[in-house]
Amino acid sequence: MLIILIISFISSVFLFRARLVRELNLTPSQILFFRARKAHESFASKIYRAGVRCNPNKIEIYRDKSEVKEIEKLYKEAIELEDRAKNRSNVAIGYLQLGYYYRTLEYLDTAENYLHKSLKMIDDLIYENPYDESILSELAVALFRLGELNHVRGKYEEAKKKYAESLQIDQKLGNKKGIRTVSMLMKQIDEKT
Repeated sequence: MLIILIISFISSVFLFRARLVRELNLTPSQILFFRARKAHESFASKIYRAGVRCNPNKIEIYRDKSEVKEIEKLYKEAIELEDRAKNRSNVAIGYLQLGYYYRTLEYLDTAENYLHKSLKMIDDLIYENPYDESILSELAVALFRLGELNHVRGKYEEAKKKYAESLQIDQKLGNKKGIRTVSMLMKQIDEKT
């Protein structure tokens, strides 16, 4: 009886998931991005709970875990699917998300490489459509992430430059949250230098 209940529950979960995917009309790559993002958030939460915020050296414990490889795999599979579909905007976003993921793991050089890949693609997209707000928003995020990376590395002038570029776009788009965040970080740099 218990086995039947478990099987029934599992099949209802799969049916719900299939119906949700059908109703939202999600592509396979969107599903992979969603799964990667959720796994990334869960992973970040585990790291936080383990006290990494108090002792950054504890991140070493998590770098070798299978979760890291699984999250990387999901992001890369989603990027590959979007690339095959010639959806450059989503590929750029995928690189941006992967760059942020590596940043959270403190793989700063790898993060920077993916952020620059994303930025290059976003620049190309903006050249083709300079008024697309969604692309401009992604540009602001990419510049912010590069600024954040430089900030962490202690390259304050480079960080301020990227933050300023991001701030200019956020102001143009009326992104109040982005404006507040970037302004706060720029103020922190000013106080340090």
